[in-house]
Amino acid sequence: MKELIAVLLMWIGQSTMYNVDIEHPDVVMLPPQELNEQYAATMLNKTSHIEELWAYYNTKTQTIYLRADFRQYDPWDKSILLHELLHHVQYHNRMKYKCINQMEEEAWPLQKKYLKDFHNINWDYDMLWYLMISTCPNTTP
Repeated sequence: MKELIAVLLMWIGQSTMYNVDIEHPDVVMLPPQELNEQYAATMLNKTSHIEELWAYYNTKTQTIYLRADFRQYDPWDKSILLHELLHHVQYHNRMKYKCINQMEEEAWPLQKKYLKDFHNINWDYDMLWYLMISTCPNTTP
């Protein structure tokens, strides 16, 4: 896993303007149900449940949480790790965001680029969902 993280961080460094000469995050593998519960607790919303939560990054602990069935040689699974590594890189580069959703604005397109560049996979994600997940909620009354 250390070698995969190093390769993915190098690719992030080549594909962005971020400094990737940073400490590697801790990685914890959890069964899907436990991953959902941990995510809900982290988000301070005990009712949060994402049907297909594959991973998330906790900025407080600088830990990437992955599903226990993560396969490090599978292109999709590697792209998920890359996505979470980007959040780790964003955090260590002290990026400022209006809300946590804005971190996704860069992560999804970079994950798509990785899948295309490394594995020749065209990930055609749902643009409406992307806009919803990467946009800050309206805070004006």
